Amino acid sequence: MTNEKRAFGTLMRLLFLVLPLLFSPALHAQTAVEDALKQLTGENGKGYMQPAADLFGANMNSGYYHSAAIATMGLHLEFDIVVMGALVAEEQETYTAKTPEGFVPATFKTATIFGGKGTEVQYQPQPGVTLSYRSPDGIFNTSMFPLAVPQRPLGSDGLKEVSAR
Repeated sequence: MTNEKRAFGTLMRLLFLVLPLLFSPALHAQTAVEDALKQLTGENGKGYMQPAADLFGANMNSGYYHSAAIATMGLHLEFDIVVMGALVAEEQETYTAKTPEGFVPATFKTATIFGGKGTEVQYQPQPGVTLSYRSPDGIFNTSMFPLAVPQRPLGSDGLKEVSAR
């Protein structure tokens, strides 16, 4: 058995052991995100989730090239797992949400998916009647949004390289 085959077998065993551990917290987070989105509609849902979309886009646009090596002859095919992380800025932890129709105030600042506790707004339309509206809490208390993706570079003779994620 060659060293390459042995290394590949070890890597595959490690992946089968580690991957379930990596994705189990994500399953809990997915249900929390679904619950939060069920409470939000339209612009509030977009404002709550927009930082995650921005950081996902930033991550996907980084880490394409991690080597300056140029293949001199022949076709080369690789399989990489690229790990990247985008920093969560302070302004991505809150957004301005809209309250339901007729509520005063019409807007208020509250947590995004990366923020802290959601804000509760109370409105008294008439004496003795108090209505309250509460936005969902942030789910991820983190300063970085990490992401790991598989990447398949394919190149030929050092002239061209195509990479797919």
